[in-house]
Amino acid sequence: MNNIYKTILITFSLILIIGCSSGNDDAPVGVGKIVTSDVIYSLDDFTGSPVKFKKSKEYSVEQLTYAKQVFFGFRKFEEPVDYEIRFFDSHDDALNGETLVRERAGTEEEIKLKKDEAVFTEGLKDVRECVGSGSQRGMGGDTSGGAGVGGHCLNSKYKNYVIQGNFILLCHGIDPKDSLENCEKLLALLEK
Repeated sequence: MNNIYKTILITFSLILIIGCSSGNDDAPVGVGKIVTSDVIYSLDDFTGSPVKFKKSKEYSVEQLTYAKQVFFGFRKFEEPVDYEIRFFDSHDDALNGETLVRERAGTEEEIKLKKDEAVFTEGLKDVRECVGSGSQRGMGGDTSGGAGVGGHCLNSKYKNYVIQGNFILLCHGIDPKDSLENCEKLLALLEK
């Protein structure tokens, strides 16, 4: 009888150890990643091969301190993924632009998508995502029937961003981890 209890205890201990030491895939991902670099990028670096970012709109930067250009567009992977790219003169200027990025890709408390709350109001329609009951993944993020079915359109499609060199890249995703993965997919092409 004693051996049965020892076997059960050892088996339970092994299951517990294996369960606790398994990968960190479910660990929460923070919002905002900084990659220090002195490389100066331009839109041409993104629109050319192999990145092939498709620019849909250029926003006025009048309301953005430090920013020189801001573009909204997408890159088609398995599905199209929306991005906003903000270009600055230097990495330090890009870092100074982080506060206003968090209006679109920050924590729930930081996001401001109403015109009377946001500092940067250019392209707010492009940032907003309508979600409601029955949300499903599609087109790079959450979609649903929208406000007419119990949802609302004041959710940001950008759940994360990367500051690298002289740009800030805001990336569509269903959560911060998915969004960061979409950032990294595009940035991996930029480095080729």
